[in-house]
Amino acid sequence: MNNVPLEDLLGRLEAEAQTDHVPILKKDGIQFLLEILRTRRVRRVLEIGTATGYSALAMAALPGVEVVSLERDLSMFSLAQTHVREAGFEDRIRLIFADALTMDVSDLGAFDLLFIDAAKGQNRPLFDKFAPMVRSGGAIVVDNLLFHGFVEAPETILSRDRRQMIHKIQDFVEYIQHLESYDFRLIHVGDGIGLCLKK
Repeated sequence: MNNVPLEDLLGRLEAEAQTDHVPILKKDGIQFLLEILRTRRVRRVLEIGTATGYSALAMAALPGVEVVSLERDLSMFSLAQTHVREAGFEDRIRLIFADALTMDVSDLGAFDLLFIDAAKGQNRPLFDKFAPMVRSGGAIVVDNLLFHGFVEAPETILSRDRRQMIHKIQDFVEYIQHLESYDFRLIHVGDGIGLCLKK
């Protein structure tokens, strides 16, 4: 089977994400993430939250980059498998069907970059579990820290569940801002990206 050109595949996934309401990185968010990989010479990435495989494919397209991606939703995992095969990236992307919070991580090894793009209310337990696997000098990137602007204007939220989630995001940002072993910046691109550089 001939591989689908990556640019065509990513364009299709962007269009499908909009139609099917699948949360993927926005254009400026993915460009920012790829720039981090380039400037910090990242070779090994751990992604939590594969979805359709969009960001994993974009990252693995960079020379020498290997991506390990975790997904707990079986339908998303199956879609991502199909897309990785279409791109011919089976040797660059390792997909794992698992719940990141409960899985055994002892055999995953160390990473240059951790990308958290999973359930927003779980940012802190995910960070605490996987951050030790990031090498010194590595980076941790967390998406959706502004959550459609609601984090900066929580009083506009009517849903109680959504308010609770926003409070968890706010608490997480407060938590990582005060970790002495990281330099943290909240970048206003995409839906708000947290960049933590490990000292």
